[in-house]
Amino acid sequence: MQHRGDKTAELEKSYRGRFPFRIATTSYIYPDRIAPNLRALAPFVDEVEVLLFEKSSPPSAGEIREVAAVLDASGLTVNVHLPLDAALAAEDAKQRRADVRLVRQLIDQTRPWHPTSYCLHITPAPADTAPGGLDRWRRRAADALVGVLDGPPAPQRFTVETLDYPFAWAEPLVEEFGLSICADLGHLFVHGFDPMPLFERHRRRITVIHLHGVAGGKDHLPLNRIESAFAATTRRILEGFSGVVSLEVFSFGALAASLRFLEGLVGPQQIKSRSDSIPTDGPSRRPR
Repeated sequence: MQHRGDKTAELEKSYRGRFPFRIATTSYIYPDRIAPNLRALAPFVDEVEVLLFEKSSPPSAGEIREVAAVLDASGLTVNVHLPLDAALAAEDAKQRRADVRLVRQLIDQTRPWHPTSYCLHITPAPADTAPGGLDRWRRRAADALVGVLDGPPAPQRFTVETLDYPFAWAEPLVEEFGLSICADLGHLFVHGFDPMPLFERHRRRITVIHLHGVAGGKDHLPLNRIESAFAATTRRILEGFSGVVSLEVFSFGALAASLRFLEGLVGPQQIKSRSDSIPTDGPSRRPR
């Protein structure tokens, strides 16, 4: 992260409307609150992935209003990553119900932001992966999803993220509830899963891609540190994709390096000039 005096480091150029997909990054590029990050990033990206990673740190009412004002003024959109520690498939029913209530509360609180999607982790992973154990795990997760989906938005605006277990385990839940998919390519690569079968089977359901570098068994690195074989697969996946691609990195330096690498990966023939860019002014692009 780079700060000099009162000035926040800025990207060398804007990427809004320049890729064939909507380019996004996280709300922790600068070591500050959500609203200042959005304000600084708005001229440069199409969307921001707002990180509500911890149940213990919900946004305040004042921050909800401040973020809404930034979005209205800038035309930026956001998607919301719900807490990592919300155990929607927990064996303890009391914990599961409490986590569902908190997740539902966060969804309702952030409605003034008109998020394009909400990202869910179905965790913890099943301890028993025999057919009976998986069935019990899915029943617990289904019980939680009924509560999470008890109100707006529509189910397809919720994306189930690929994690450290085979996505086939969660696939019946996605289909049963009509959910969308967040394909975290870094997670798939680092855990040894080939993402191509997932895209071949579910391309129409995949509305968000999380993208970050993977090398030496580590993920969430700057994208320019991605291993060459993973980069080639990523290029194939991005061809024809028109959803949201979120560079899931957490510093200014990592974002700048990732955007430069992504330009080269996608290729100049797919990068729009500023005069050809999709108009980005005004808040009308946010779903209501």
